[in-house]
Amino acid sequence: MLNTKERITAYRSLDVERYIRSTHPVLYLPLWKRESGNTNQFTSDDAYGHLCTVTGATWGLQGRSFNGTSDKIAIASFPGSFPVGNAARSMLAWLNSDVIPSVTSDCAIGYGEYDTSKMFTIFLSEATGTYQFGGYANDLDSGVSVSTNWDLVAVTHDGTTTTIYVNDETPVSGAKTLNTTAAAFAIGQFPNGANFFDGAIGKAFLYNRALTAVEYQYIYLATKGRYK
Repeated sequence: MLNTKERITAYRSLDVERYIRSTHPVLYLPLWKRESGNTNQFTSDDAYGHLCTVTGATWGLQGRSFNGTSDKIAIASFPGSFPVGNAARSMLAWLNSDVIPSVTSDCAIGYGEYDTSKMFTIFLSEATGTYQFGGYANDLDSGVSVSTNWDLVAVTHDGTTTTIYVNDETPVSGAKTLNTTAAAFAIGQFPNGANFFDGAIGKAFLYNRALTAVEYQYIYLATKGRYK
């Protein structure tokens, strides 16, 4: 039987999950949830129930750990609900890198084709040591240094402007036109199958609309209790 503190924590967790689902993501992956049965596959915790396949990426209380060489989570059939082309969208992930990239840029999450403006990713840059949006030759630097602590990184796009957020730092925006293709969604690597993420990922979200700054802040405040 749960004691009072454990019950309060459990109720708060349920409230957060209800809130996140009420924001209607087209993909929601609370990777800290332990799946029963087949540990190599699970379904997303949203209205769509996307089937996700795990390679490595071991489970832990705060999320899944990625080894930086081969671990990933993928959706084999690209979902029709995911935004492509220049459509509005938002992508967020709680990240805890084990290393500051110095040799290659590590990709945390994304999809599309590894070609100019055709992918939509969040990556950790080896050139600058910062979190960046990756559109392939159409990138946007947050200016926030990668840490070995938990950070919420988010990218929104409204059709004309792309914005990148990290925690409660000042966001950075830039004019962008995207041409993202319907291909290769994965967590832990770039769409071309290279540059694996080394660290843990706690939650991942994708929306088919551009979140406002206020909506981003609500999600940050609602979810940070598990990580900060």
